[in-house]
Amino acid sequence: MNTNYENHFNNCTFLKQFLYPDVENILDNSQENHPLRTLILSNTDNAVFVKTNTDICLKHIYSFNPDWLNDKRKIVLTENDYKNISATLGEIRAYGELLWIWGDKVKALKEGSDFIIEDDNFDVHVEIHAPQHSPKGQPQHLETLQSKNLIIEVSHTIPFGKPERNGIDNIQGEAVSNLASIKGKEHQFSESEISILWLDLQDMDVWPVGFGLEQCDPIGSFKESLTSGALWNAIYAKKNDYIYESFSFHGKKSTVYQMEFDGRFQQKTKIDFIVVSFPSDQIVFQNHNSKKTIPNEFVKKLYHLFHFNLSLSWLDWPNTGSLEKKVEIAREAIKKYKTVFKN
Repeated sequence: MNTNYENHFNNCTFLKQFLYPDVENILDNSQENHPLRTLILSNTDNAVFVKTNTDICLKHIYSFNPDWLNDKRKIVLTENDYKNISATLGEIRAYGELLWIWGDKVKALKEGSDFIIEDDNFDVHVEIHAPQHSPKGQPQHLETLQSKNLIIEVSHTIPFGKPERNGIDNIQGEAVSNLASIKGKEHQFSESEISILWLDLQDMDVWPVGFGLEQCDPIGSFKESLTSGALWNAIYAKKNDYIYESFSFHGKKSTVYQMEFDGRFQQKTKIDFIVVSFPSDQIVFQNHNSKKTIPNEFVKKLYHLFHFNLSLSWLDWPNTGSLEKKVEIAREAIKKYKTVFKN
């Protein structure tokens, strides 16, 4: 083993077992944006969380389904399409965590959804998605600053693409639109059984500074302006609701997009829960309009997620029936902000 890489696998026994010795060639020769290079060689706080999460998940998969893992190993180590590698790593993390919670009740599938949980009283279909930047949203170089002993490269990133319709779109609106359309055809989900869309946001190349937990709130503030949470609004907003990129408290010029579609849980959908997996937080959104019977014991299990964040999750339990009212209160507040802080 190349000793230069060993310290990047501290306390990650199963990740090392999964990748070595083949990964040495990737670390030596691949491009900088290869998912494994970014994950293994980065030692940021987020990267350490992701490596640890992946390691724990691999441990559980080795115990329950090593044959499945061998097939995924080939993709991770030989695939030329980086998106497929990223998606496979996200799938591994999700599978390992499902096994942690439900054990051998979880089955990996070859068609339909990625996994099914066959519990005693209910089945749950789970489909994994590892979101990617828009091709137009890749980092763009702005300038190079250089002194005698230091070079700084300045770039910016608009993950979901730059607004194209002047005066209509804004950056947050583009993000809302992209997030609301994930797995839009929904053929992987069930009309009658519980269905989960699992979003893995742990690719260190796609999200080098993190996706941002504030995107899970209905609305927040930054530099004396309101900003809409892209993920929350993609799920719970309705057509004609306001999406604020930066809405000034002082009547200065603001950018407001008006929704041209309903959010995912405000339209007809088979999805009952969206689990969003960040490096150090996991947030669960429940469909307040679902007509399916959701057993209490299933919702309780979601509290067992590695980094479950209760304060940011939107669940209709234990106070069943309260979520719909909570969502509507948030939507009304968003509307009123435009009136009280109007230019």
